[in-house]
Amino acid sequence: MVSFLLFFVSCSVRGNSDSVTMKVYSSPIPVSSDGKINIAYEIDFSLYMEQGLRLVQVDIIDNAKGKVIESYSKSPLNSRLVLPSSPIPTKEEMWDGTKKQCYPVLYIWLKLEPSDVPGEISHKFIFVNEQSNNVQTVMKGAVTQINNVAPIIISPPMRGQGWLSLETTELFTHHFKNEVTYRNEPLHPERFAIDYMQIDLDNNFFVGDESENKSWICYGKEIIAVADGIITALHKGVADNVPVGSVPEDLAVIDMAGNYVIQDIGRNHFVAYCHMIPESIQVSIGQRVKKGDVLGLIGNSGMSGAPHLHFQITNGNSFIGSDGLPYVLDAFSITGYAILDQDEGDLGDLIISKYPEPIYKENELVENLKVLSF
Repeated sequence: MVSFLLFFVSCSVRGNSDSVTMKVYSSPIPVSSDGKINIAYEIDFSLYMEQGLRLVQVDIIDNAKGKVIESYSKSPLNSRLVLPSSPIPTKEEMWDGTKKQCYPVLYIWLKLEPSDVPGEISHKFIFVNEQSNNVQTVMKGAVTQINNVAPIIISPPMRGQGWLSLETTELFTHHFKNEVTYRNEPLHPERFAIDYMQIDLDNNFFVGDESENKSWICYGKEIIAVADGIITALHKGVADNVPVGSVPEDLAVIDMAGNYVIQDIGRNHFVAYCHMIPESIQVSIGQRVKKGDVLGLIGNSGMSGAPHLHFQITNGNSFIGSDGLPYVLDAFSITGYAILDQDEGDLGDLIISKYPEPIYKENELVENLKVLSF
């Protein structure tokens, strides 16, 4: 860990001029959903572009079988690759917390059949040197073991029906492709995060004035503990955003999750429940809570465009200063699904359909854009 952290202490660290460093920061933990196994991870690189190199292909390889699992080039590669920010973050930002990136990061989310899950993954990278007539350079590396620890089992954080899962279990979400540097360490706290909103029986997200928080179906609904545990952190005093759709431009890093509660549920797993209504938090630090206890109410505080619950589990007692961990819900029913109009991309363009009969699930990660009953 120490040697890797030194690589990220400053954006001025470059490494050897004739080499590229690449590393999977956190060994992926497989987690099941809808009959598939999700394997999500990130590869951090040194600044290969300073050597005139451009990454043009990546092969993901099952080491035991010598088989290419997936291969990316052109658009599929570019859509997964996030290049350094401009301007790059300052040393102060890297310590205090920033979403600006110093280095290239490749985001990978695999969905595999259970029989195809490898024990160890390696990667082949093909670069072209734009300063030397696009001569190809092939490098192998970023070897990682698959961590076969069982994901923690939790209960849902709300009760009732009509809950829509958003921004989860997919590559192209603002949660997954979202590296944070905090205390000089690159982290991915939202790797398995999910946003929950609620619809009524007519598939409405709100009734009445869209700009008023109280018009939204989920606003003020109870947030409940997903397991027994201890409250280890909370943050209060952040106003709900008014009107809905507005977010303060000068929002401090500490206020981005709005009013939130963090709960230690064991096994070094910390649950963050975020964007609560101001003054609705009903617990205190050090308090022991039971599964199902009310923690607060769904609001629209912090970096939030509309009332919703942002939910995540990480390996530390911090909303940003920790790394995201997978989990599964003990029981839920899927009653429908949503399709997003890719040309528009806001809630008004979600086409929601209901299944003839609910589909009951146990011990699975919730899939994206599903209508759920708990």
